[in-house]
Amino acid sequence: MSSPSSSSSSPSPSPTGKYTILLVDDNPDLLESIRFAISTLGDGDLRVETATDGAHGLERVYELHPDCVVVDVKMPNMNGYQMVLALRGDPETASIPLVLLSALVQDHDQAAGMLAGADQYLTKPTPPRKILEAIYRCIRLTEQERQQRLENLATQRLEGDDEKDPFSSFRRKDEPPPTTDGIWQRR
Repeated sequence: MSSPSSSSSSPSPSPTGKYTILLVDDNPDLLESIRFAISTLGDGDLRVETATDGAHGLERVYELHPDCVVVDVKMPNMNGYQMVLALRGDPETASIPLVLLSALVQDHDQAAGMLAGADQYLTKPTPPRKILEAIYRCIRLTEQERQQRLENLATQRLEGDDEKDPFSSFRRKDEPPPTTDGIWQRR
């Protein structure tokens, strides 16, 4: 597995020479198996940390300042879409590479994840090597490439079918649809 090349806009490994990866999932067995697999299959350049739900994951992001976050979608306290939106909405965390890993496989689920700001959306079960490839691919994205992709997705969504809101199944009935104004803009 080839690790990311160093680019001025891509994350650089920490002083220890390792990229910090944060895995967020409420299934402790799956979390540990993915952590072990990524640690084992990587080039020795990954430090893998974990969190047990979205709220805990958000705390860990501010504590660890990871180079990539892999997030499950269906979790208690804060789901993966909410976590991705929160990270993309904060200038301090907006450029962190994000991978959603979910058992939700329908097109609207994937659209919701990508529109929330994920760089990759993988469906469970995904072989650990594919997760590792997605992590390296996300780490290699420059901030400009990420912003351009997100702007293209937002434009497609705004020009698309407003009847099919990919976030509808994850909001309360009285909650309005999210807007894309300023979500992906660094302040």
